[in-house]
Amino acid sequence: METLLREALILPIREGIPRRQVLDGLEAMLHTGAHHALLDELAQLDFPGPEALRRRVQAHLELPPDAREAQAEELFAELARFTADRLSRR
Repeated sequence: METLLREALILPIREGIPRRQVLDGLEAMLHTGAHHALLDELAQLDFPGPEALRRRVQAHLELPPDAREAQAEELFAELARFTADRLSRR
């Protein structure tokens, strides 16, 4: 418990909460393919774009680790905009 408390206090200073969430999301995409479920769901809404975005995500995941992490916030912003746009058209 003490370790969790210490990490909770230090983490926002060290990396910032949004940055940590992006890196956690990137890890989930790398190890579990978590993005596929989202893009599959969006593809069923019958709007163009999920396959192009899927290719963009895949290309990003194939970058060297340093570049992948450095550019991750841009990718997640694109995913968020795309998802919000498609869901607002439902």
